[in-house]
Amino acid sequence: SSNSLPPLTCTNERSEIQEEINNFNADNSEIKINPSLATLYLAGISVHTAAILPKHKAFCEHLFRMNLLKVVFATETLAAGINLPCRTTVICSMAKRGDDGIKLLTTSSMLQMAGRAGRRGMDEKGDVIVLATPYETVHDAKKIITSPCEDISSQFTPSYGLVVNLAKRGDLKEAKRLIKSSFAEDPQEKWDDFLALMEVLIKFECLRESDGTVLPIGNAVAALGVNNPLLVISILNDDAIKTSLENIQDTAKFAAFISVIAGESRGNNNNGRVEVSNSQ
Repeated sequence: SSNSLPPLTCTNERSEIQEEINNFNADNSEIKINPSLATLYLAGISVHTAAILPKHKAFCEHLFRMNLLKVVFATETLAAGINLPCRTTVICSMAKRGDDGIKLLTTSSMLQMAGRAGRRGMDEKGDVIVLATPYETVHDAKKIITSPCEDISSQFTPSYGLVVNLAKRGDLKEAKRLIKSSFAEDPQEKWDDFLALMEVLIKFECLRESDGTVLPIGNAVAALGVNNPLLVISILNDDAIKTSLENIQDTAKFAAFISVIAGESRGNNNNGRVEVSNSQ
């Protein structure tokens, strides 16, 4: 059990970790770190996966940067998008499950994870350990490591939240430069999508047409951070629904209802194209 784990931290480090946990729980009373997870943290161990709440992941990253965590069990997202180098990277499997079933890791993914080994200014070298499993062979490892890297394919797609956040800077030229510097095959197409979304936001009075200033509803769009923010706001601003909301007793069920209509689509993303309809 986690209670029998030998700590990888010293007494002073455990005191620091406990203080950080106390501060986090005081600031986030609804999503406190539970005792089981706290026990892992105090031992210098944590997990970082997509199933964890964003604030909990950020807390894990915070402790890691403070060098208070010694072992982090993570998915490849930790290596792909966050600069958290370590002394040793252990790759437990050379295959992962995706939309098309179980496949070997790509060379790019393997190198991305392996590249986290070695901390600048702290380690002379970084170690990478690839574990053997009954399902992958030495030949699979050689194929992954020695194959050329795949071409970079941009997954960047402008969103309402992105438009609002860039509009807050008040500089469309800078926004255009940022979007056109992406790895998209057709940066001009992404910029056209950006402008199309901007027109919709102006129509919904999220942005002021004359100068692009972000209006209060626009701030709500950015704060929601969901796939269909304008739909959610339109529903909440409907007079009939406002009246109904006054009588809602079960806030959990209402939150579940909102999460359904605001849910992220997992299907075809139209290759990153933005489609603007009259309903949004």
